[in-house]
Amino acid sequence: MKIIQPNDPVIFYHNHPKALLCYAGEEGLNISELRDLTGLDETLEKDFSSKVSYNQYKSLIEVCIDKLNNPALGLHFGKRLMFSGHGSVGLGSMACNTIGEALDIIKTYKKLISPITVIGVIRNPNAAHVTCTPAFEGGDVQRFFIEVLFSTLYHCFLQATEKTVMDCTFEFSYPAPEYENEYYKLLNNNVKFNTHRHQITCHPSLLDTPLTSSNPAIIHEIKSRSSNLMQELGDNEGILTLISQYIRQRETRYPNIDDVAKHFHTSKSTLKRRLKELNVTYTELLKDARLDRACNYLESGELTIEDITQRLQFSEAAAFRRAFKQWTGQSPSSYRDSMKFYQQDSA
Repeated sequence: MKIIQPNDPVIFYHNHPKALLCYAGEEGLNISELRDLTGLDETLEKDFSSKVSYNQYKSLIEVCIDKLNNPALGLHFGKRLMFSGHGSVGLGSMACNTIGEALDIIKTYKKLISPITVIGVIRNPNAAHVTCTPAFEGGDVQRFFIEVLFSTLYHCFLQATEKTVMDCTFEFSYPAPEYENEYYKLLNNNVKFNTHRHQITCHPSLLDTPLTSSNPAIIHEIKSRSSNLMQELGDNEGILTLISQYIRQRETRYPNIDDVAKHFHTSKSTLKRRLKELNVTYTELLKDARLDRACNYLESGELTIEDITQRLQFSEAAAFRRAFKQWTGQSPSSYRDSMKFYQQDSA
């Protein structure tokens, strides 16, 4: 994955910076002063495709957190940020028949929802996950974006299903912040920190929950509009998607980088250069594929540790246990135990 650099111009089609400025104004801050402090142009509030650098948006977030004296700003802002504020993708999501279909829209057009995070949807027989992988360095700002995304998803789906609570678990790879209680207030009581990745985990049946805002008649038009925006934005990470899919399709033996280069009719040196431009190595892509498959096997509960070791092509079970603990901070057995809740009948 390409890591966002401080001065990279990033197009926010859903206009998060504008939405945050409006939110700050509603909370009593002076918008003109915020623009002056962060170097944001006045056209941001008028031009839907204004470009904002990572540094500018980072400054805006930090200033708002400080002046509002609200370290949990991401959670509160996310609750207020309805899907209608996410442009065509948000409208398309709410027009779907079910939560699962809405998540498929979000995954397909994820760059229009959050151009500096990668959103994934993983479906297994006993658990479903919505994952968030930031494409920039950690710290308070990274935490802000993850909080915004998860809080927005949770509260929008509550509203669209007319529910008061949803049975899911929110997992964050960072330690619990000082305002930990805000997570329990604004999300739900099922919150975990220091996990192996940022994700929302639920029983697969939750994805079949119907949306009261469903409007299938407008889905085609919205998909067409979103696809056009995606083409304008460009897909610099397409090669990563193709390689990841190729790795995951190989059941009997994981391919090495020579196999991948041959499959895509390119040289090994060219492939390595392309990956370097995206700040990722083939070893990292292979590790991610093995980790995802390991989690899937453990969640299914159908294979022993020895079976999983063999399928993931580790030399012995001890080597798999060490690798999994290094990747996630948990042993394979602990991870499997933590998933048993979702293997229960949803009733």
